[in-house]
Amino acid sequence: MFALPRRIATLVLTLGVYSGCEDRPKLEPAPSAHSPPIGPSATIDASAPRVVGALRKNVLELGTRALPAESIAFAKNHFVHLSQNTLFINELPSRKELAKISVAEPRRVLVLRDGRSLALCAAETILVTERKRDVVRLRRIPLFPQSQILPDLHRSGRFWVLHAFDAALYGYELDDDNNLQILDPRDIKDFDGRVFAPLRDGSFLHTDKDGLVRLFLAGKRTQLPLDVTGAFRLLPTRRLDQIWLARDGGSLERFQLLGGRAKSLVSFQVAQVFDVAASDKNLAVLRVRPTDGGRDFAVELYSAKGKLQWADSLELSVDAPESEDWVFRVSRDRGVALSQNGKWLAVGGLGAAVLWDATSGKRVLTR
Repeated sequence: MFALPRRIATLVLTLGVYSGCEDRPKLEPAPSAHSPPIGPSATIDASAPRVVGALRKNVLELGTRALPAESIAFAKNHFVHLSQNTLFINELPSRKELAKISVAEPRRVLVLRDGRSLALCAAETILVTERKRDVVRLRRIPLFPQSQILPDLHRSGRFWVLHAFDAALYGYELDDDNNLQILDPRDIKDFDGRVFAPLRDGSFLHTDKDGLVRLFLAGKRTQLPLDVTGAFRLLPTRRLDQIWLARDGGSLERFQLLGGRAKSLVSFQVAQVFDVAASDKNLAVLRVRPTDGGRDFAVELYSAKGKLQWADSLELSVDAPESEDWVFRVSRDRGVALSQNGKWLAVGGLGAAVLWDATSGKRVLTR
């Protein structure tokens, strides 16, 4: 991680409060200095766009999702979906629509430990209380394209923002009257910018050059020697001493944290993993798989022991696959989330969402 000096980082965040600081990142690199020139002397075959489109649809590696699902989340008995212009809250298991709130320039959705829902938008933050569905409009929270929003799994009303440019946690806390407090930043100097996750005892796990670090913000730090090559997601489980680690290439492994070491409990391989999510009981995997007509997204639910429970499919196609932002458009609505009790699974983004009964594998809501 490239860490800015604290004064500069604070200035960046302050400016972010007064401006729309998050734009969609450019997802495909510009031609390098070694690319062949495009000009009057270059001849471009008219069929090239079609060839590029076919390659993207059938061959192009999508890699793994950079951040966990940003537009879908679960509370204890609710499903929350932030769309391009609306925040939806549905009761579970009835799926009754409890709230439908207009939003402008949405960025992220977050459910706090106490069940309150937050929609972070470009100009404001919208809070929805758990029981009465009261809507409270709060100040905006600065976000950037790779900013990660983390609920505090130990303290109700508290959450954290981790920016890609600064090795620090920026904390916020809502009191019982729904007033938003800004906490002092907490340094995480050894974080290497790859994977960071909260645990239910208030500590955090993150990667560094030597493996994993378990960090308490009060100062306690435990080094866990572990090969974290290719790590892209750390997922807590019901047990404080167990986590899932997902690596590029489809390696999925559950570890038990014992003192200063991590013991492997379950390990299995899934091809072309795009995103993962964990509950107290299961692991959800969203991956790309070949089909007779090309490729699609496979939604798969695994037990805690790595046994496949069920699978479903979602299409992998958009109009104009030859366009420069094809990767963005094909993957923007493909974040996966699991309810903590393992009964519900969702895949979605700002443009769409699908909800499954995770026990049966049946689709129960499409938006």
